This record gives sequence, structure tokens and C-alpha cells, in this order.
Amino acid sequence: MFRSLPIIVCSLALMLAPGSYAQEPSSFERVSGPPEFTGGDAPSSATAFALAHQEAVDFSRLHQPISTPIATVFPNPAQSFIVVSLVHPATEPLTISFVNMNGVVMLQDHFSAGFSRSAIDLSSLPSGYYSMQVQEQAKLPQATQILKSGD
Repeated sequence: MFRSLPIIVCSLALMLAPGSYAQEPSSFERVSGPPEFTGGDAPSSATAFALAHQEAVDFSRLHQPISTPIATVFPNPAQSFIVVSLVHPATEPLTISFVNMNGVVMLQDHFSAGFSRSAIDLSSLPSGYYSMQVQEQAKLPQATQILKSGD
């Protein structure tokens, strides 16, 4: 009996007190509408969430390339040939394609695993810009822009 007495007294006090303990909405819009701006520097709920869950940013990673180049090409612009050198020898068969600006593959060479450097003859290509795409099997291609100048 004595254990439940404080609970009964508090409940009775809340029921008898004039509406100071409970706030009643004045209209349906106050319950379901957006919160009113009261001024000040109170952050929005999205801002408060972002601030509470922010993580430290590693700025050193922002200036690194998304992927490391796998090939270098010289000379560029080229007249009749280019030399393609891989940074590391190919571990899988490799395809080098020259695609014109219309998306048409104009020249394609296939190389076996272990390939690291080769001269590629461009004399059959007309002058213009090409995307040289280097792709090992099961990997994403990497592209380099090549300018084939006139003979």
C-alpha cells in the first residue's frame, strides 16, 4: 500500500492541476503541419543529424586519382606510331583499342599476359582525336586521349 502511495499522489496532482503540465494543440495543423520557425540559430533536424553523425574527412585522399594509370603513351600527338608502356606487366590478356570521336573502334590489338611495351602502327588511321582504351580481362578499361596528326 505504501509503495503505490507516491504514484497515486502524483497521478492525482496531474489530474487536478490546470493545463500547465500538458499542452494541447490549438488545431489539427499544429499537430501535423511543419514546425514553425522561432528564430535564432536552431539547426534543422537534417543539420542536427548530420552534425551528430559527422565523420572526420581524410583530405589527403581528395587529391589522389581515382585509379592509378596502367599505361603511358608517347609520342602524343603521333604521326605514324606510338609506344605503349605498361606500368606493370600484364597479368592477363590485354586489349588496346582506338576509338574515334563517333564511338567507332578503328583499330584493336590483342596482347598476351606478360606484355609490357609495344610500338603500335597508326598509319592506317586518319588524322584526328582518338580514345585509346587499355583493358585487361575482367577489369575496367582505362582511356587516354591520343591525337593522330597528319603525315
